[in-house]
Formats: sequence, C-alpha cells, structure tokens
Amino acid sequence: MEIADRVRWLENLSPTPANEAQTRLWVLDRVLFEDLGYQPIEVLPETPGATTGVPDYALLPGTPHQWWMEAKAWSVDLTDAHALQATTYAYQSGGRWVVVTNGRRWRLYDSQVVSAVPSEKLVADATPAEPQALAALLEALRAERVRAGGLAAFARRSLLERFLRGPDGALAPEVVSAVWSVARKLPGLGQLTKQEVAEALRGTPPPPPPVKPADVPNASPAPAPNGPGCDQGEPPSEWVSIAEPSLETSRRRPAALRMPDGSESIVKAWKFVTLGIVEWLVHHAPKPIPTPFRISEISGVGHLVHTEPVHRSGGAMDLFTRLPTPQGELCVCHGVKSQPLLAALVRLCREVGVDPAGVQARLAPKRNGDKG
Repeated sequence: MEIADRVRWLENLSPTPANEAQTRLWVLDRVLFEDLGYQPIEVLPETPGATTGVPDYALLPGTPHQWWMEAKAWSVDLTDAHALQATTYAYQSGGRWVVVTNGRRWRLYDSQVVSAVPSEKLVADATPAEPQALAALLEALRAERVRAGGLAAFARRSLLERFLRGPDGALAPEVVSAVWSVARKLPGLGQLTKQEVAEALRGTPPPPPPVKPADVPNASPAPAPNGPGCDQGEPPSEWVSIAEPSLETSRRRPAALRMPDGSESIVKAWKFVTLGIVEWLVHHAPKPIPTPFRISEISGVGHLVHTEPVHRSGGAMDLFTRLPTPQGELCVCHGVKSQPLLAALVRLCREVGVDPAGVQARLAPKRNGDKG
C-alpha cells in the first residue's frame, strides 16, 4: 500500500483496536511490513519478561541504523512518560532514534538530545489529520531510507521548519528580522520593511499599487481636507524620506512617521518625529547612539542627544525629553527648527548604521501660518 493510502486508512479505521496487542497486530505490524519495507528478520519484538523500559520493537537490530518503536494501545494518549522510558533505553544502548505511537499518533524522538524533558527531544509529531506530515514521517521510516541515513536528514529538516515557522505555523520573527537586516543593505532595498520580507518568505504576492483617482475613468477627485486653517485642495503628502531636501523646505507639519521595519506612528510635531526616531535607533540600530551627539557638525554648540540636559557650551537644554533606554537615560533636545533637526537626524541614522532613506514622514495638509 502507498504511504498516502495508508494514512487515509488510519484516519478511517473501523473498528479500532481494543488494546495494545490488537494495535500492534492490526496496525503497527502492517505498517512496518507492508508499507515501510521491513523484513521479519529486521524487526525484533520485545522479549517476554524483558526488563521494564525496553521498547516493544527494535528495528534493524545489530546494525548502525538500529532504531526503536514503543507501542501503546490505540485508545491510550501518548505522554512524556512513555517517551522518557524509550529514549532513555535507546540512549543507554548507544542508539538515537525512537518512535512512540498508538497507531493514530506518531512521534519521533532523538534520544541523543541532552535534556531531562522528553518534549525537547521531540523531532516530529503527526496524526492522520495532518496527512502530509504523517506521510513525510512514515516515508523517513522506510527501511531503505533509514539504511541510507535518511532519518537524520529528515530530523534536521523537521527541526528547521519548526524553527522557521514557529509553534503556531507563523514565520518566526527572528527569521524575518535576520533576513531583513541583511536584505535592506542591498542596493535598492533601503526602504524594505519586515512585512515585505515576511510576505516574500511566505510567497505572498505584493499588494497592487493604490489606484489614484486620475487613473480611474470618470472618478471624482479626492475631497479636500476640511480641517480648520487647511489650504483647500492640498492633501496629506506621500511618504517622504527624512533625507529628502524637499522635506526640510516643505514648511509643513508631520502627520505620521514610518521606520525601516515598517512600524508606523502618528505624530503631530517634529518633536515627536525626533523622539520616535531616537527611540527606534536605541532598540534597532546596529551601533549604539554616540553621546553627546551634536546638532551640527560644523557650527553651533547644541547637542541633539546627551546623557544630561546640557549643551556643549554648558548651557541647559531649553526643550528636551528624558528617554529611558536599556543603557541608561538619554536627554533628547527638540527645541530646534525642523531644518537643522532633520539634518541632525539624518547624520545620526548614518552614524549608527541605519539608512535614513528608510526613515520616512508623511506631511499633514499645510495650515495657514505654518513656517516649518
């Protein structure tokens, strides 16, 4: 019988075995001899009256590829105690692989993993309700695959997939972050977000670009903002990098901030842009923020970031915020006009190894009286 057919047979088995002996005879023996290709001489059942803890089957006994199977009744739920006995015996016997099964659930363990907790030795766990996973495990247990060293390769793949996907099947955040940190340094990927990385790893197609009213036949233009003091007909801007000169001369207030990992926040003043960028750099930049960090490299004595609220001249910072960080408190000055403030933030990003092109702001509609 093909493995896939056997998995369907297990899922629909009726009547089910009433005890362990029937489970072994009706299910496990058939799987071993009919599906996995073992010969009777390659399967050594437990000797009656053997010491407690000896698994029910030894497969390929006396060879470098020997592995063990512990059988339980169809109606018995598998527990860590079942695995502990079998893996302990396998380890003490110089072996490695142990399968614990009741016929409706199959678990593969690596007895050479050093841990007193059986769940940490678990390599694969599958039932007929997960036909692809169970078929893959049974395929790895085929006699010819085991003799060729295939169990070790299957275990590596299973453990890697578990790490990549996480226990809930979602991509592990560590994987997304690692790929993002490398990819964003490549040409053209400075504005890459972690969400885009996750979608690419999942194989999700990118979303279609937004359709502008001008692209839609007979579409009406977007309504003009109606907030008090707004210049009618001027919508919020698209995302603009803080390194763009046009941002410094826009004479408009910020509306939102987007960081290189795709995280966004609503901001209503350049003060909050400054604090948002500095806080993000503290936790995500490859290099620590140098202190003190001056607002201007060429002239001026003001500090943008310092460990105390004083400028280079010794004068006190007029407008600043104390920002707690894992390395200690930082004083962030924001009593500066937007143009020198943005220039300083661009320098700071580059200083700590972050491409400022990935730090973006969206500008609010211009209000009467805005001066930047």
